[in-house]
Order: sequence, then C-alpha cells, then structure tokens
Amino acid sequence: MIRLATQDDVDFIAELELSVFPDHGVNEYAVKQVIEAGMVTVFSQVGYIITHWGSEIADILRVGVHPDHRGRGIGHLLLDEVLSKAWLPVMLTVQQSNVRAIRLYSGLGFHPIAFMPQDTAIIMRKERS
Repeated sequence: MIRLATQDDVDFIAELELSVFPDHGVNEYAVKQVIEAGMVTVFSQVGYIITHWGSEIADILRVGVHPDHRGRGIGHLLLDEVLSKAWLPVMLTVQQSNVRAIRLYSGLGFHPIAFMPQDTAIIMRKERS
C-alpha cells in the first residue's frame, strides 16, 4: 500500500536510510522534518521516496528500498506514484555506479542533463507528461 508517511514511520525510514545510504544517510531528525513537510511516500514498510516540490521543478531526493525487497518493482511503484502527480519537470541525482537505478530512471523517461565528477553522480531530468 502506497501512502504518505507519518511520524510512526520515522524509525523505519531512519533505519532503512542507514542500510541503503550507509555513507550519507540522513538522521532521524531530518526524517522527521521531511515527513512533517509531507515529502515522504512509503510502501508497506519496505520502501520510501522523498520528494521536494518546488515552484518550477520537483526533485526526487531519495528512493530507498529494503535490500531484501529489491528487484520486485517497489522503486518503480514509488516513482510511478510521484510521476503520476507531477505537474512539473522532475529531477533526481544518481551515482554513476548505480547502473540498476540508472536503467530504471531511463526506462521511466529520465535523461542525463549533467555529470558531477566530484561526486561521481549524474543529474537526470524528466519533462512533465
């Protein structure tokens, strides 16, 4: 079930953050802040997506899926949920080494627009549908 996150999800998301992004995961305080701002969508305690809706672009800040549940389409489901609501172009950043994620994003219509060599990352963008 896809739904907006609540404060009851803080521990789950903070723990998954450390699992998915061990070198640069956000802390519990930051998770509480983005949940309060209505920026987090969760799927059945196995995945989440954090999105910031600006005035000219929507920015997907994080997509996290529990390692035991990867490859089952959960990330795709979460992205579809966000993209179905997007009235703006959508942008995200992905590590160049994350071939699986790049393939997923490309399949959803995202295209590389910039490379960040210092972070070995790619900025991708999808125009609104």
